[in-house]
Amino acid sequence: MELGFYNHFKGGVYHVVGIALHHETREELVMYYDYNTAPPFTFYAREKKNFEEEVIVNGKKVKRFQKEKYNYEKDVEYDN
Repeated sequence: MELGFYNHFKGGVYHVVGIALHHETREELVMYYDYNTAPPFTFYAREKKNFEEEVIVNGKKVKRFQKEKYNYEKDVEYDN
C-alpha cells in the first residue's frame, strides 16, 4: 500500500502514514488521520482489507478510499 493522501467515498482527505500489525493476529492495519483537522491529530487504524475494499454508492462500486493524485505533502509543514 502506498503512503500518502486518499479521498474517502463520503468526502474528506486522509493521510496514510503507515501500516501497523495487530499485536495478536498480525493483521495489517492502515494508520491514518484526517488531513482537514488541525494538530494534534487523532490517528485511526482500519483493517487494510476494509480500507481497500469497494462499496456500493448509487448502484455503482467505488473504492472506500481512493488514492489522491494531488500531492498535499508540499503543503505540510513540520517543526524541526
